[in-house]
Amino acid sequence: MATTAERESQTLALGGAMVTPWNVSGGAVFPTGSSTPRTLADWMVLLANVSSPTGIYAQEDAGFIYFAHRGLPSVYPENTLDAYRRSVAAGAQFIECDTYLLRDGSLGIMHDATVDRTTTSSGNTADFSSMQWDGLVVDASDLLGTTVQADTRPPFLAEVLAEFGNKVLIGPEAKNIGSGAAIVSLLQRYGIAKDMAIVQSFTESELSAAITAGYPTMMLYGTYAGSPTPAALAATGYRWIGVASATSTAQMDALRAAGLKVSVYALNDRTSIAAVASHCDGVFTDDEIYVRGIARLTADPFDLQTWYHGHQASSSSGGNGGRGEFYSSDYWGMDLDAGNTWGGSLMGWASPLGGAETCPSVVIDYKVKFESAFAADRFSWVSITNLDTPITTDTNAAQGVGYMFAIRKTGALQIYETSGSGGGGAVEIAVNTAGAVPLSDGDEATMRITVTPTQLTFARLDGTPYSCTVADVTSRNAYLHMGVKGVFAKYRDVAVTI
Repeated sequence: MATTAERESQTLALGGAMVTPWNVSGGAVFPTGSSTPRTLADWMVLLANVSSPTGIYAQEDAGFIYFAHRGLPSVYPENTLDAYRRSVAAGAQFIECDTYLLRDGSLGIMHDATVDRTTTSSGNTADFSSMQWDGLVVDASDLLGTTVQADTRPPFLAEVLAEFGNKVLIGPEAKNIGSGAAIVSLLQRYGIAKDMAIVQSFTESELSAAITAGYPTMMLYGTYAGSPTPAALAATGYRWIGVASATSTAQMDALRAAGLKVSVYALNDRTSIAAVASHCDGVFTDDEIYVRGIARLTADPFDLQTWYHGHQASSSSGGNGGRGEFYSSDYWGMDLDAGNTWGGSLMGWASPLGGAETCPSVVIDYKVKFESAFAADRFSWVSITNLDTPITTDTNAAQGVGYMFAIRKTGALQIYETSGSGGGGAVEIAVNTAGAVPLSDGDEATMRITVTPTQLTFARLDGTPYSCTVADVTSRNAYLHMGVKGVFAKYRDVAVTI
């Protein structure tokens, strides 16, 4: 029987063209002929017995492009065949390959100038021979969880071209001197069509061979400020200009006015992409499947014990760069009881709720287990807001426009409203302390949030149920975040019903 990793590393091929056996409605995933969104179990069954990718999936002139930055490292081990296979299977349009010329002339895939960060070895990337490269082992367990394949290795560009060439748009980035010409030579050797590759680099000279050969090129900059001029860049022969997200939209517009295509890097949330989408032709993202709304779930994927699309950091605290930790067989949570610390994570696997930017009605069920707390009045929280950018504090400005639902270790239930502006805290609009049952260390509460077009209810359902309700129609936004303040708490059995 195929493992989860094996199932996700495959895709469907029917009639020579890559297809997906689901319908996309408002960004949600539906089985063909159904109006019910897929659960994680449906998704895994769907991918259980499918074959390797065939057929053209995306081309360089295919309109707005989402570039799978490093093979979507928010979910998969970056720059690996495993990442490329699984991201393409899930619906990625383009795979980026950071490419180094190794000391014996072969081309290895690695982002950094050393192999230290992403493998179990150390040393300068360009100093490895192909034989040594073949023996490297990628270690992504610290970032992606212990269920990540332990034997994954960084590939050669030749392997990527052999498997994905002329099937998926490929973007090798020339990382060191001489790699640009070597990339072009390999593209030609594998017969890669001109509209199925974009050669990139931060170094102008590394793109000369691609321009001469007729391959589209992308000159990469940091924050582009107008120099060289757009006219000069266009005259050089570049097709694309890649710019950092801090680049002004006016500069992006100027580049496009000169006939250049613009891609912005790296944007991992829908809010930021919406702000620049009309000023560019594509974005690099670590989480393409989430930002495109391809594989939304209605029940949490915590039992996978690794990150799913859209499960992103909402703060810098809580482990794994603010994404939290996985515990036992089906818990996710954060251990922040050592100080009065705020932490949380975007539940992008479910967001936006219902597949649209607003959600007038939703029921969210979940269980939360309090392991310990900095103080008895500290709490776990759930926010439904208009932002999928990080919620770094409990202030109005950080939370965006929406609501925060908090259960304190005292058992008190509270609903707060956030306005999205100002430095003050969220405003309490409902509370129940009279019926509160305190939670001892290790106790688990069964919770339900009910949102209707006219009111909000927050209820605790274990033991003798109690709740708080408020009539409020201020907002009905759709991005779900969960986290803690000053407690070690773990969540499971999160279910969304629209």
